[in-house]
Amino acid sequence: MLPFNAWARLLMPGREIGAPYPSTLGGAWTVYALWTVVAVVLAASIVPKRDQ
Repeated sequence: MLPFNAWARLLMPGREIGAPYPSTLGGAWTVYALWTVVAVVLAASIVPKRDQ
């Protein structure tokens, strides 16, 4: 579930990366999508709203 592991999987799509349970290519892209969604939700909820 970490972006580094997903990136390693995307760099070498034809090889096993040495993990006991290697991720699939679809799983690696899903990790990137989930990290992006979580980052946007956290940023939108934590950053204070500006007065208009």
